[in-house]
Amino acid sequence: MDAGMRAAGFSRTVRGSHHRWRNNDQKMRVFKAMRKQNLSQLRAETTVSALAVSSRENDLSFLRVVFGDASWKLHEVHNISEALILMKRRHLDLVITDRDLPDGTWRRLLDAFRSLPSPPPLIVTSRLADEYLWAEVLNEGGFDVLAQPLDREETVRVISAATRRSHNDLCQVRQRRPAALGAGA
Repeated sequence: MDAGMRAAGFSRTVRGSHHRWRNNDQKMRVFKAMRKQNLSQLRAETTVSALAVSSRENDLSFLRVVFGDASWKLHEVHNISEALILMKRRHLDLVITDRDLPDGTWRRLLDAFRSLPSPPPLIVTSRLADEYLWAEVLNEGGFDVLAQPLDREETVRVISAATRRSHNDLCQVRQRRPAALGAGA
């Protein structure tokens, strides 16, 4: 616990190696304060525009909360066909998709990315997230795999890393264009 939390009146008692909070309400206030602090730092770093492709309402509602807390923009679709239409209309920093969708798998979505000038990182979610799926996603060109049920900290970490990569890739494309134009003149 940092000095700011102690100054705000939060305290805990320590017995052995286990921390015991005086009450659950106090514990929840501390965790909410810590979560808001982390999300405000992420919000200051960058703005995220993402697409969630999922037919699982519980994952979509979870992502709505995470993105809302961080003031990030989340577009939602339920299948690959809708995703492809939206991807042609909007710039996206990343795409989060279920492993299996009603009209295909994450691979079909990744194949569609190859036609884009600057494809966004693809994050695959699955209840069966194992080393095999993770290696498969990375080898095919995806960014990462998140295990379902989604964990808040891991989700925010992966989204932040994917967004940094997306923004770095976009900066590199912009830097190459003037050089290419100058070389042809």
